[in-house]
Amino acid sequence: MESRHATTAHDVSGDTKMQRRSTVLKFIVFASGIFLTFAAYCAFLFLQSSINIEDGVGAASVTATYATAAIFGVALTPLVMRVFGTKTSIIVCQISYLTYVIANLLPKAYTLLPAGIIVGMGEATMWPTMVLFSVHYARCYAKHGNKPVDAYESEFIGYFFSVFQLSQVFGNLVSYAILYAGKSPVPSTLNLTLLELMNASNMPKASNTLDLSICGADDCQDPNITRQILYQYLPASTTTLYLMIGVMGAMVVIAIAIHAIFMREIDPSLEAGYRAPIPTEVPVRNGRRNVMETGLLDVKNVQQTDVESIPDSKEPKEDLRIVAVSTIKATLRHLINPRQLLITPFALYNGMLMSFAFAELTRAFASCMLGVDQVGLCMAIFSAASGVVSFFTGRISSRIGRNIPLIFAFLLDIGNYMLCLFWIPTPSTLWVVYLIFFLIGSINGIWQPMVNEMHAAYFSKQQDIAFTVWNLWVLIGIAIQYGWSTSLCVNYKIYVQIGVLCVAVLSYKIGENKRVTKSVDKMYEVSYENHEGSTFL
Repeated sequence: MESRHATTAHDVSGDTKMQRRSTVLKFIVFASGIFLTFAAYCAFLFLQSSINIEDGVGAASVTATYATAAIFGVALTPLVMRVFGTKTSIIVCQISYLTYVIANLLPKAYTLLPAGIIVGMGEATMWPTMVLFSVHYARCYAKHGNKPVDAYESEFIGYFFSVFQLSQVFGNLVSYAILYAGKSPVPSTLNLTLLELMNASNMPKASNTLDLSICGADDCQDPNITRQILYQYLPASTTTLYLMIGVMGAMVVIAIAIHAIFMREIDPSLEAGYRAPIPTEVPVRNGRRNVMETGLLDVKNVQQTDVESIPDSKEPKEDLRIVAVSTIKATLRHLINPRQLLITPFALYNGMLMSFAFAELTRAFASCMLGVDQVGLCMAIFSAASGVVSFFTGRISSRIGRNIPLIFAFLLDIGNYMLCLFWIPTPSTLWVVYLIFFLIGSINGIWQPMVNEMHAAYFSKQQDIAFTVWNLWVLIGIAIQYGWSTSLCVNYKIYVQIGVLCVAVLSYKIGENKRVTKSVDKMYEVSYENHEGSTFL
């Protein structure tokens, strides 16, 4: 009898380990495709405000990307995920990233702006889908774990952002290697006009003659000054640029192949217990239809298989219209949800912080002071710091909560802005540029997983909509930063960053106080009911 019990316990333990291992392998397949995709895309994204600085084409294309993403995110992102499924959505988004990389072969307004709009549609869908995948794997793992689901969600979101940041390390190091290898001791002639080539003898020949007072916080993108130091921002030759496009494009193609062949479809709304507003007429693949009187799908009674009850993408047009309308209504209602409004400033700041690093620090600090070939190295430092900190932030917050990491990030963030504002660059102190990228990377490594975890905790049963709204505000933040990139001096942008950060912390504090008060009231209600019941008995 004891032997049989021991054998059964051993089998259960072995099955648990097998299920955990299976979940981890699925997460690795998912993460590997994400790694290659963003290694390629982000390498070009970070260079846009430098290599395409003339007439602000690079910044304009990125503005178009994130403005499109914000609009598309409200109207169509949840619909795309529900109708076409998460796997197909990710693959289509990866194709949009590939389009943007290829558009840099001819970096003109008529190529980059349309490519920016296309990749904006991809960005709007890619981010909430990726976070939903991470939450799904966390919940699968939690079924065979010994900790609360929230703890595993924090860990897996931390792992995901670690992969995302480390992909940027890899991509930026590849970018750095290519640009540095192609570096020319004379000013670049890429994209220069005939008049500029004739006047090339009047351009400075080395960075030690550069007036550093026009860089950093005092960078205002004066067109006359920019043209005089254009060699600081452009690759050495078209060959260098084409080589970089070829390498990055190949990486995205490999990522698409990995996801298309090895990654399985999922429906994270089932894991979250969310009753998705799928019309009763919509058939469900690989699952038994069970429709409530309300017309919503009863996810508790759906038989799940490897492809987990995904709506068929071939439903009638009338059904699509119903899904679209209900999805948009749900998203708009969520936008004005009081709990969402209190954490919205953090989501907005999350986007503004990232784009401040991508657009301003890369141009005003890295390219202007060090040269465009150093942008990759600086962003590799940023991404490495962000990835490592993200990894530990997820683990630490699952044990001590969000508040302590958030307070630390707030103080570090303010300190870094002060450094950017008041540091006076000199040739002997240019190493501070690398320090600034390290600090803002570490800060980003705390903000990103924490803001995501806020949305997962505040809206545990509506995560597909919650992450879509989070993504919307992040995209708006990025669009704002790139939109005024060519219009404001860097020091003004820093003051705006500080103001938005302070509002975000204050509103989050109000939201947490309300959440704690509500939890305490509910606890007392339960306690009172139990007391009343025991007295009656």
